Amino acid sequence: MKNLIFIITFALITFSLTNPIRAEDDKNKQTDQASKAIKEIDLNEVMAECNKSFTIQMSYVDALNKTGSFPDESDKTPKCYVRCMLEKTGIMSSDGVFDLKRIPVVFANQHDGDFLVKDEVIASLCAERKEKCQCEKAYNFMKCFRTTEINYYEKETQ
Repeated sequence: MKNLIFIITFALITFSLTNPIRAEDDKNKQTDQASKAIKEIDLNEVMAECNKSFTIQMSYVDALNKTGSFPDESDKTPKCYVRCMLEKTGIMSSDGVFDLKRIPVVFANQHDGDFLVKDEVIASLCAERKEKCQCEKAYNFMKCFRTTEINYYEKETQ
């Protein structure tokens, strides 16, 4: 009887010690998958390609990343640049449907390669768009996404 209790206890301890290792392995696999997907998407290459069709100043991209919007929202070219970026990265289809699962993968490089579920949640808040113009739709999606993300990080750091 003592041997049976010892074996059961040993098995439970062994299982409990290996389970965190498996969880860490799963996290590493997700990170590896995100890294592989990021390598498939060279954002600099996509930016250069989109900038050929929709030439914008990099200050517009910086403004979108820092504030969540463009300095001049009446100019359609930067909005079409955003549409191009979202389409080329697979975040948005040509008919304006957003792939929310792509967002954390594409934006993982902004988070030191971490695949953040938060990005998918934020994107889901912004994905229901009514705009007919795909450029407007893409820009308003990114504006919503970046503004929400900026506000989230401001609250987190306070």
